[in-house]
Amino acid sequence: GGGGGGGGGRQAVFINPLMRQLQFMLYRRPNANTNEGLVALLKEQHGFKNDVVEEAFLNVPRGCFFPEDMQDVAYEDSPQRYANMLFNISAPHMHALCMDSLDLQPGQRILDVGSGAGHLTAMLAYVTGTSGLVHALDIFPHIVEFGRKNIAEFRKTNPEVAEKMAPVTFFQRNVFLSVYPAVRYDRIVVGACC
Repeated sequence: GGGGGGGGGRQAVFINPLMRQLQFMLYRRPNANTNEGLVALLKEQHGFKNDVVEEAFLNVPRGCFFPEDMQDVAYEDSPQRYANMLFNISAPHMHALCMDSLDLQPGQRILDVGSGAGHLTAMLAYVTGTSGLVHALDIFPHIVEFGRKNIAEFRKTNPEVAEKMAPVTFFQRNVFLSVYPAVRYDRIVVGACC
């Protein structure tokens, strides 16, 4: 008798391939090789609720915020690990969903917590425009410097886009310590990893 016999092993044979396929479908996303391809993919997969979010993705390419040795994965719709710096950059579809859900408008003041490489920060600056303000916050000084350098380089090499962007100021701070400039933010984006 007993119910503990050999049936469990056979189930695992069928469940494991099913689970692998399910994981592939859930976690493996179609990818692109160019910024335009990525934007087309995002539009097809998720749509954009706000045209200015799509415009931000087109005008602020993700690859500008990736080191040279990671350019081959810059336009994949998946999170990428910056192993040398110990942080991740979120998947583009997550940035798109975040930006769309925030109902971003020109002139808003935005705090970007966990600003990382600066890609989302730069897109927020593009959407809020010259009348807006973006403060970027990260806890590690090397990440703050990396994001600051990336945005400075982007502005230098893309002056026609840079002239439409809000000013961005980076801060190396712990979000839980209330030592901030006296600014009332319209939107707060939290993308920090724990």
